[in-house]
Amino acid sequence: MKAKHEIAAIAVMLVVCLLFAACAQKAEVKLTDKATDPALISTTTTTAEMPSKTESQTETESDKNTDTYTLTADDALTELQEFYGTLYTVKKAKGKEDSPAYTVTDKNGKEYATITVDLKTGTATEKIAGTGEVNKFNLLV
Repeated sequence: MKAKHEIAAIAVMLVVCLLFAACAQKAEVKLTDKATDPALISTTTTTAEMPSKTESQTETESDKNTDTYTLTADDALTELQEFYGTLYTVKKAKGKEDSPAYTVTDKNGKEYATITVDLKTGTATEKIAGTGEVNKFNLLV
């Protein structure tokens, strides 16, 4: 009779361990998917595919430019840290005043991407290290 109780206790402990492992793995996958979710990335283009601006587009954009920023550099850093989650580290890098640059490294310290953020529009331009793939998404959405 005692052996049946010991076997039952071992089986229950095994089930609890498996559930804990499955939940931990699901949480890690969820955090990883957040950084690469296509729904969060609005466009994907390579540098060679980026269209050139026409004169009328340039004039329209210059009309929109003002000295007021929608985001601060620190706000953009906070938004990027939330976007990439705990599996990545986002740090400030050198950049222009109105479009600061950031570097994203994985948990092993390997560079994943570099990002510039247009503080006026909230548009982030991500360039994946190694592949050169360029993704654009908005931090204000």
